[in-house]
Amino acid sequence: NEYAGIDACSHSRLEDLRRSAAFMRFRIEHPDTESTPAQVAGQAFHALVLEPESFAARFVLKSWDARTKEGKAQRDASEATGLKALDADTWDCVHRAADAIRLDETAKPILDRCPSRERSVLWSHKGLAMKGRPDAFGNTDIIDLKLTKDAMEDAFPRFLANNGTVRQLDLYRWGLESNEKDGLSVRAPFVIAVMADQPHEVRVYRIPEALMEEAGDENAALITRYAECQRTGKYPAGSGAIIEASLPRWATAEQNVTFGD
Repeated sequence: NEYAGIDACSHSRLEDLRRSAAFMRFRIEHPDTESTPAQVAGQAFHALVLEPESFAARFVLKSWDARTKEGKAQRDASEATGLKALDADTWDCVHRAADAIRLDETAKPILDRCPSRERSVLWSHKGLAMKGRPDAFGNTDIIDLKLTKDAMEDAFPRFLANNGTVRQLDLYRWGLESNEKDGLSVRAPFVIAVMADQPHEVRVYRIPEALMEEAGDENAALITRYAECQRTGKYPAGSGAIIEASLPRWATAEQNVTFGD
């Protein structure tokens, strides 16, 4: 798509850089061209919630059996139009989950305050081209929308940490505040999460400013590394230092156990 074709520093590049500069470079040179079934489901869910008028032009219910001649012809015709096919279970899931978001008394008012949906934001930082594509934003709020296996309070913090969601929101907020055309000051970052299985419980998380500041520091350090790679043309695979090995906490605890007679 058009956004993917923009050569600029983005959240995904910075997350790849966290692994190594070489990995980031590899991903730039070998971008993913096929979406996984989970990614297609997420795209369909986002379309239903954020841009429902676009759904029919992007997705179709898979009603054919590709093992048959007729089914193969239907599949080929669908692929030729660029439509992404959803099986019946996924089709029902994303529609139910989208309805759950729209009916939720906490999530709906926040979404209503964010009329800008799936819009690319471009800016520059010290000569670096930067880009982001927030799910939704308004004058005082920015939203990241998640269809996830577990949106509950006891599990979702781990999801946030593993997926770099707070760093992503920080980068988007920075882009909006840096974009002269928008001139926005986005103060409240939210994650609206809905369970992928029934009954599709909805949770709305507001990211505390302390976490956003930590994420901002992490992003700033990553962008400095990114700029150095761009300047030198060097994308090392190593860490650049000897790493002190350690054992996981559970292993250390087991070694300290003593047994009585």
